[in-house]
Amino acid sequence: MTAVNVILRPTAAFVVTDGERRYGGQVVHSAPKVLPLPHLNAALAVRGDWLMLTTMYGIITGRRTSFEDAAANLGQDLADAAAGVSKALPLLSGHDVVLTGWPETRPGPECWLVTDHERYGLAPFKAASLDGLLMPDDGTLKGKLAAMRLFDRREPFEALVDGNRIIAAQQALPGSGVGGFCQVTVVTPEGIYTRITAELGDSEPAQA
Repeated sequence: MTAVNVILRPTAAFVVTDGERRYGGQVVHSAPKVLPLPHLNAALAVRGDWLMLTTMYGIITGRRTSFEDAAANLGQDLADAAAGVSKALPLLSGHDVVLTGWPETRPGPECWLVTDHERYGLAPFKAASLDGLLMPDDGTLKGKLAAMRLFDRREPFEALVDGNRIIAAQQALPGSGVGGFCQVTVVTPEGIYTRITAELGDSEPAQA
């Protein structure tokens, strides 16, 4: 299962993802799971079927003209994307869509999550604003990383070091499906940059 983590700080938002791609439970190859949206000063990441990332990217770039617009309509865009993707991949898994970036009319940064399932207690296709995100988490991860104070915006976050620590901890979770590489995407008021910060081995087989 894809790792998507969002750490928010006063001057930057950090999106930390892995790069292992699976099909039918088997590792296929490594590929990014996050894409930049420069015209919105945002980044889009998706957990679930690989086709959903590019489908959501196409819908958002075609429809949305600001971060606020994209966040407000994230649920509708996911509903439309799921309807289209289901025709190509009838047996869809659940999807988590994460939009992180800087709004023009509100103090930022912001992280928004929308899903097409109810696993986290969220209503499907209804976007929620979060203070940060750690996925996957089996219930022990926040405790293991407590010393990093990831959700304290006053705490420094060293992207290249701390991002690797998060992904390494997630890869060690039983059946995590996290692997390939660690990628850190940084969104600031001035723009976006992204890089692979560590190569990882394949994960253990993901749990169904």
